[in-house]
Amino acid sequence: MSRGPCDAAFAGMLIKKHLRRALIILPLVLSVSGVGFLAFGGSASATTVLILLWGAIVGPVPVTWSAWVARKVPEHAETAGGIFIAAIQLSAAVGAMVGGAIFDSNGSIGVFSLSSLSWLLSALVVGAFIKTMATAHDSAALKTLH
Repeated sequence: MSRGPCDAAFAGMLIKKHLRRALIILPLVLSVSGVGFLAFGGSASATTVLILLWGAIVGPVPVTWSAWVARKVPEHAETAGGIFIAAIQLSAAVGAMVGGAIFDSNGSIGVFSLSSLSWLLSALVVGAFIKTMATAHDSAALKTLH
């Protein structure tokens, strides 16, 4: 069985039951896995477990984001999807450029450090954004009651 169906099943469960949490928790787990590579990179068994964890967690990330976009702006899902793809492409290009420079100067330790930091910042930004949206939604709901 290929990894794709497993990712889809895992992502489907997350989307159905815990979409907002998944948008925060997935990047946090990826950040922790990067720290794990730094701490336990000398152990083949620990590295194998971390690679499996990273592979299982990274797959659902774009699926959960696509589901969130489709739920929040269904009337603009196609446009939002295009912006989403452009953001992914830009992130890949910047990540390759910065990651290459970091690798040249600091090796793999620098790359895993930067990766962990970027996933952590991603989780913090998403968490703040979701909290802001929830507060705005609650305020709008209160205004409609009065």
